[in-house]
Amino acid sequence: MAVPVASIRKIDLREILYVPNLLTLGRLLLLPFIFFCLAENAPGAAIMLILVAILLDSLDGYAAHKLNQVTTLGQILDPLVDKLSVACGLLFLLFLRDFPLWAALIIFGRDALIVLLVFLLMKKRELVTSSNFLGKATVTALAVMIVFHILDVEPYAAMSTYLAICFVVLSGGDYLFSYVRIVRRSPGGGS
Repeated sequence: MAVPVASIRKIDLREILYVPNLLTLGRLLLLPFIFFCLAENAPGAAIMLILVAILLDSLDGYAAHKLNQVTTLGQILDPLVDKLSVACGLLFLLFLRDFPLWAALIIFGRDALIVLLVFLLMKKRELVTSSNFLGKATVTALAVMIVFHILDVEPYAAMSTYLAICFVVLSGGDYLFSYVRIVRRSPGGGS
């Protein structure tokens, strides 16, 4: 499964006002409220906000294609907000729930790998990758896992953790292989 690529030379900061990018920023703005609810032991309110964030994530992709507003800025913002959301959720679970450290390390490791590879592509090739189906499925699996852990529902919390880890490993490998393929095919490949 190939990871889509675009040139970063086409970034226009005015694109922040495009509907899909505003929806993505809306997800980012929800994060403090979600974690305030979690800190105040209001998991129901936190889950409702998480569901709104998931809905916004679906709508931003739909709007980008429907309104012909697929932008390089959006291709950077969307996965960045995904990673921030997952990281915040994992930190909450690590400190306030009995979340397995090994699973958090695998998830953080995959996200660190992807951020490093995207940074290298941007710096060396002036390219940016965007999410593919497997990446979006991984974020969905991680969101489901976080919700089950917030609600402390067993055995679903444990099962969703193992399922999410499978997606994390598969998508991490997909991004790594795509990176190698992109570097080999782009000008100056192998440097």
